[in-house]
Amino acid sequence: MAGRVDFNTAHVAAVLGTADAFALAKKRKADFSSVWLKGNVMCIAAELGHVEFIQRMLEDGCPYEIVETTGNFAARLSPLRFAVAGGHTDVVELLKEHAIPEDLAEAIRV
Repeated sequence: MAGRVDFNTAHVAAVLGTADAFALAKKRKADFSSVWLKGNVMCIAAELGHVEFIQRMLEDGCPYEIVETTGNFAARLSPLRFAVAGGHTDVVELLKEHAIPEDLAEAIRV
């Protein structure tokens, strides 16, 4: 049950996208690499344009990760692709520094 609480805490913090939400999630030892609805915590924050939240994640050592999905809607999803889709140029600029070259090329192509 503790894993589920950590899972929810990290994702709720990403939706809120504030420094306080990040700090609370860290205090509760949330798992920032957990995946929910085909996106990880950084993907959710990127989709919503929470540049400060993502900056805090990166400064804290959270990795930039690509999420591999399977099934009928298999895809390779990343924070950069979510930021591009959301039109959040400030987030895109931040994430370009952390994306792997393959992901950067794919995000630009899309």
